[in-house]
Order: sequence, then structure tokens, then C-alpha cells
Amino acid sequence: MKVSDQDRLNTLTSLYATERADLAGIGNQCLAIIGVGLTYIVAIIIGLIPSASTRDEYLFWLASPIPLLTVLAFYTLFLSLAIARTKSCNILSERITSEIGINPNVIGVAVSNKILDFKVAPLRYKALILASYVPVILSILGLIAYVVTRAIQHHVDVWIVVVSIITYAFLLAPSIVAWVKKLEV
Repeated sequence: MKVSDQDRLNTLTSLYATERADLAGIGNQCLAIIGVGLTYIVAIIIGLIPSASTRDEYLFWLASPIPLLTVLAFYTLFLSLAIARTKSCNILSERITSEIGINPNVIGVAVSNKILDFKVAPLRYKALILASYVPVILSILGLIAYVVTRAIQHHVDVWIVVVSIITYAFLLAPSIVAWVKKLEV
């Protein structure tokens, strides 16, 4: 069965539109996850302030970073999915633009990549990308440091603090590894 050039172009265009729609949906989910994380940070600060000077709530304190680390893992997973979908869009965009004879670097995801892809973005956009991600990691690490410090100051059993730190490291390590791999130049 022979496929006409027009049918091939229509198929590629449909696939591209589907990939772009999925990519937009992933972007919306990422924004929702960020909203959940920011809301949690505010809620946890409000919840921790009243018990800052007591030992009574130490399990609550030590457990407080765990949901945030889980949100970070989901965000990292969706970010990885967005990167994979972007690669798919790039492949389809290159095929479509070569079929119709236009420059693939001036339309579609190629334009977005010049701003959002750390590996190819100009320095000013790299700074914005880092400004978007670094505070997230720093706030999580700050919360962990704060709750561990509080636990130590209130003489919480060492084994509970050690188990908490191991749990944090176990939950945080995969996200950090994924982010470092994404940012490698």
C-alpha cells in the first residue's frame, strides 16, 4: 500500500498536534504540583511555628519534609516526561518542516527549547532556569536542616533522627540525580 505525500504529512501533523497537547497537559500538571508544594510549605510553616519551642510534636516535625519530598519526586517525574515528549515533538517537527521545506529551528518546540532547555539556552535563560529550580531544593534542604536541628535541640532519641535523615536521603536522592542529569552540559 502506497501512502501519498499528503497523507504522510497529515499523519505527521496529527501526531505532532497530539504530542504538543500532551506536552501542554504535562505542563499544567507540573504547575499544579508546584502549587501543592508551595501550599504545603506555607501550611507546614504555620503548623510548626506554634510548636517550635516544645518537644511534644517531634514526630510531626520530623515527618513534615516527607510529603514535600514526595511532591518533588512527582514533579521530577513529570519534568522527565515533559523532556521525553519534547524530544518526540522535535523529531516530528523536523520531519514536518523538512516535508514542507521550512527551517525547523524557527517554529514549534525548537523555539521553546532555546529558552527552557538548560543545555542550549543562552546564559540569561540559564540563570532564570536555575532561579526556578534552586530555591525549591534549598527550601526543602532548609526545612530538613531546621527540623533535624530542632529534634537535636530537644534531645529526641538519636535513632529517630538517624532514621529520619536516612528517609530524607532515600526520598531526595533520585530527584537530585535526575535534576543533575538534566542540567549536565
